[in-house]
Amino acid sequence: MKKEPDVMPNLGSLLRELRERRGLSLRQVYLKSGVSNSYLSQVETGQKIPSARVLSKLAPVYRVEVTTLLEEAGLMPKKTDELKAAEKRGKHIKLPPGLKELTEDEVIMEHFKISSFEITRVAEFNFKRGARPGKMEFLLLILFLRQIKA
Repeated sequence: MKKEPDVMPNLGSLLRELRERRGLSLRQVYLKSGVSNSYLSQVETGQKIPSARVLSKLAPVYRVEVTTLLEEAGLMPKKTDELKAAEKRGKHIKLPPGLKELTEDEVIMEHFKISSFEITRVAEFNFKRGARPGKMEFLLLILFLRQIKA
């Protein structure tokens, strides 16, 4: 699996630092999170890219917000000063086709009470090259982020 050079060393180092700061061994993290110690070792050395699900299991063990880990993994955009300023000005970003289709579906938007903040967050996600998430994939992503309180 090809790793992203900028993201993985930072995330792996962060996870190792958080684990060591808590005085935990890889085995102890496994016992508390269910994430195998061998897999976690590979993540810490940048050999593996953890999923959002794995990060959501590790966050409580390390006593950090899931969003911190998701941002470091590149699975959630970091709120830049530029994005914060654009939100204050009410500037809208260009939406991917699937997300645009979701925002145009009034029934879904009302039923799930999807906010403009949630739309902005998922619009900034970095998807693998060629990935074209549809309306339902974006809806599932928003609901997942709500579930993990991101």
